[in-house]
Amino acid sequence: MKLEDKFKITYESQKAIPPNLKPSSFFPMDSWYQAELKPCAAYIGKKRAWLLYDTSEVERIRGLYPLRFASLALNDNDVLLTKTKLKKAGFSDKEIANLEPVAERQNPHNFEWYYLYKLEKRLGYFCPSPRKGKN
Repeated sequence: MKLEDKFKITYESQKAIPPNLKPSSFFPMDSWYQAELKPCAAYIGKKRAWLLYDTSEVERIRGLYPLRFASLALNDNDVLLTKTKLKKAGFSDKEIANLEPVAERQNPHNFEWYYLYKLEKRLGYFCPSPRKGKN
């Protein structure tokens, strides 16, 4: 199927493309991010063609994966730990399940996602930070 048939909106001149439509190279090049992009139009030139995406895709994807974009501010008493480190510190699966993740990161080797948990350091022990809405 040709690009002309896939999209209602196509542009034959780069100058005609509105400023809110960008090629995929405008967005982060992470493979998971690129896979989430939804094209809304296409540029079809004489020798080249590419898909166009609305810049509002940034907010849509941030809304889908807020923990992947979380920037964390830690003080001297806080530490970020993965589930593995929590298990090694003596936390049970039930205790870990009760913790609220504060960020999500991707393993660079196997590309799987994992959560980070923010805990407070007290006298060499890790104490869970209070969850929002709980006393």
